[in-house]
Amino acid sequence: MMHVLSLAKLQSARFIAFSLLIMALPVLISEGYLLNVFVFVGIHTMLAVALNLLLGYAGQISLGQAAFFGLGAYASGILTATYGWNPWLAMVAVAGAVGILAFAIGFPILKLKGHYLAMATLGFGIIVYIIFNEAVELTGGPSGFPGIPNLEVGSVTFDSDLKNYYLIWGIALVTILLSVNLVNSRIGRGLRAIHDSEVAARVMGVNVRLLKVQVFALSAVISSVAGSLYAHTMTFVSPTSFGFNFSVELVTMVIIGGLGSIYGSFLGATLLTLLPELLRAFQDYDIVVYGLLLIFMTMFMPGGSCAASRICCTGSAPAWIRGLPMLEVRGITQRFGGVTALDDVSFTIQGGGITGIIGPNGAGKTTLFNIVTGIYTPTAGTVLLDGRNVTRLAPEKLATLGMVRTFQNIELFGKMTVLENVMVGLHTKGKSGIFASALRAPWQMAEERRLRERALHWLEFTGIADLADVDAANLPFGKGRLLEIARSMALEPKLILMDEPAAGLNSRETLELARLIQKIRESGVTVALVEHDMELVMDICEAIVVLNLGRTLAQGTPREIQENPDVIAAYLGEG
Repeated sequence: MMHVLSLAKLQSARFIAFSLLIMALPVLISEGYLLNVFVFVGIHTMLAVALNLLLGYAGQISLGQAAFFGLGAYASGILTATYGWNPWLAMVAVAGAVGILAFAIGFPILKLKGHYLAMATLGFGIIVYIIFNEAVELTGGPSGFPGIPNLEVGSVTFDSDLKNYYLIWGIALVTILLSVNLVNSRIGRGLRAIHDSEVAARVMGVNVRLLKVQVFALSAVISSVAGSLYAHTMTFVSPTSFGFNFSVELVTMVIIGGLGSIYGSFLGATLLTLLPELLRAFQDYDIVVYGLLLIFMTMFMPGGSCAASRICCTGSAPAWIRGLPMLEVRGITQRFGGVTALDDVSFTIQGGGITGIIGPNGAGKTTLFNIVTGIYTPTAGTVLLDGRNVTRLAPEKLATLGMVRTFQNIELFGKMTVLENVMVGLHTKGKSGIFASALRAPWQMAEERRLRERALHWLEFTGIADLADVDAANLPFGKGRLLEIARSMALEPKLILMDEPAAGLNSRETLELARLIQKIRESGVTVALVEHDMELVMDICEAIVVLNLGRTLAQGTPREIQENPDVIAAYLGEG
C-alpha cells in the first residue's frame, strides 16, 4: 500500500519533471513565432486548470469562464493605463475583487444543476461581454483598449516573448502545483465526492454548497490572474477575446485534456492553442470544429486524452447509554402533491441497540429515511436525535451531530479509491481549508497522515483493508456494501441508518453483514435498518417497527411482531 509520504514524493517528482520540460522548451524551439504561441499556451493552461477544478473535480459546468478572464484583463488594463496603478498591485486587487464577485454570484447560481447551471453561467458571460462592448468610455468598446503597460520587476521589463514565456509559465507552474496539492487533500476529496454524488457527500458531512462556491471563486481568481497576464503581455484587449466562443474553447480544452486531470489541462490547452493556427483557413467555422471535437471526445474518449490515473485508531466509536431514546419520530407526515407517502408516523429507537424497520414495498420506508437524514423536509412532524430537534437540519449538519446513513442503491465515489472513499467519511474530522491544502502546510500534511491512518482502521474494522488502493468502481457488489458501511463508520456516529443493506447479497455475504452489524452495535453505535430479509431482521434486531401504507402498524420485539395479527395479515402472511 502506498504510504502518504510516497504519494507526496511521486507527485513532487512528476511536478519537477514537468517543470524542467517547460523551462527547457525555449531552448528546444528557439525564440520566434512558436515561442509566442507557447506564451499563450501558458495562459490557456491556467484557464484550463481553473475550469478543471470546477468542472472536472466538482462537476459544475460553467460556460461563462471567459467573463472572469476578461474582467481580469480589462480591470488590470484600466487601472494601470488610465489610473496609473502599479501592474502587480492591480493584478492582486482585481483578482481579489473578481473572487468576491464570484463568491457572491456563486451562491444563487450553484443552486442550479445541469443545463440550468450552464445557462446561468452563460448568461453571466453574455452580460459581461455586453458591458465590454457598450461601456465605450471605460473599455474602448468594440475598438478595444490600448496602451496597457508591460509588467516589470526592478529594471527588468517583460517586453519580449522569451521574458513573457518564463514569467507566465512561472506563474502557471505555481498554479499547477497548488492545484495538484489541493485535489490530493481533504478539500479535493470533498470536490470529487460532490462530483460523484452530492447526496452521499452531504450525508458524509461535506458542506456541498459552500465547497462548490469556494471552488467557483477560486476558479474565477485563477482566471482573473490569467486575464491580467494576458493584458500586460498583449498591451491591448478587445471584447472578441472574451466571448462565448472562447468559453466553449475552454470547456473543450478541459474535456480533451481529461476531466479531473491537472496535467491533462496542459495537454488540452496545448492542442487547442495550436489548433487555430492549423484552422486559419476555416476561422469562420472554428466553433463547429470545437463542437465536433467535443462530440468525438464524449463518444470515444470520455476520460480525455490524459485521463486521471490514478490514522491508526485503536479506540472504538463513542459508547452511548443503552436504553435511552436515540431517535424519536413524532407524527411525521409527507405529501408529494396529492399523494400522502407518510401519514402521522411515530416511533422510538432506543440507544445502543439494533432496530429493524420493515413493511411492504411502497410502505414509505426509504421516504422516512430521507426525512430523518435531512434529504427531505417533512410536511408535518418532528424528528429528535438524542433529545435534540433536528427536523429541518441539512444532512451535512446531521453528520456532525452523529447521524449517518447508507443507501438502498450503493452511493460510492467510483473514481476514488476505497481508501479515499473512507477518507471522505472523515471530512468533518479535518480542519484544513483551501489555502492550507494548496500550500501543503505542515499541519495539513500531519492531518492527512492522521486521517489516512483512521481510514485504514475502519477498513480493517469492516474487513476490506486489502482493497484500499482499488478504485471503488471496480469493487464487487458485496464489497461495495462493506465500503459504504466503512465510510459511514468513519464519522464515528451515534446512529447509523442502513437502507436495505442485504439487498443483492448472497447467503455468505449476508452472514458477514449480520456479524458486522452486531460488531457495530457492540462498539456503541445504535443501528436502524430497513430490510426485506426477514431472517436477517429476526436474527439480529432487538426491536422492530412495521410500516404499512405510510403509517405505523406496530412496534415491538421480534417475537411480538411475529405474533401480531395485524402484521401477519398485512405483511408476513397467514402462513
